[in-house]
Amino acid sequence: MDISSVASGAGSVGMGREQELGKEEFLKLLVTQLSQQDPLNPQDGTEFVAQLAQFTSLERLVNMERSMGDVALATMANANSQAAGFIGKGVVVKGDTFAFEGGKGEKLGFELDRKAETVTVEVKDSKGNLIDTIETTGKEGVNDLTWDGIKSTAEDGTVTYYEDGEYTFDVTATDADGDEVGVLESTVVTRVESVKFLDQVPYLVLGTGETVTMNAVREFTNTDSK
Repeated sequence: MDISSVASGAGSVGMGREQELGKEEFLKLLVTQLSQQDPLNPQDGTEFVAQLAQFTSLERLVNMERSMGDVALATMANANSQAAGFIGKGVVVKGDTFAFEGGKGEKLGFELDRKAETVTVEVKDSKGNLIDTIETTGKEGVNDLTWDGIKSTAEDGTVTYYEDGEYTFDVTATDADGDEVGVLESTVVTRVESVKFLDQVPYLVLGTGETVTMNAVREFTNTDSK
């Protein structure tokens, strides 16, 4: 008797929730097959051995699936632990938004697809108003500069900074012929304030208020702050 025929008629032996045959169901069907075979015409030994081999393969696959699940859980737990260790650390992340604190220079980064003769960096406040413009040059690849945040300097040397808060910056670049140079990416330096988990995936909550995944981080600094 073929076990497939038993499977089709064994209504008492339930299939899986997704209609998949598990190893327990397979074993029950095999036992049912043996109990129902004709003693005067027993099943061919070769076929029986083949079915046992199928069961062995099934059991190995199930055990492998469980092992892979354990590895995935261990990997996830390790990633979550590492993410929590970044709290309070400085990070370089992809983006154009940064939190300014008076008296502390802000490192702004940008990546060019080729050398630029003129690079213009426009700094804007949270309302989108242009407050400062920086002119510089740029090489192919990653560049950075520091925005001091100085609003004005009095004759006596007293420095007034822009208010603490959220700012953004835009970068445009041209070569010696005045042709546009591509800006591939902008980056800012900020701090990881906390870590939260959504669907078991760690997200970094930055000093800018933004929430990003780990792949948005370009570099971790060695300091505990910006």
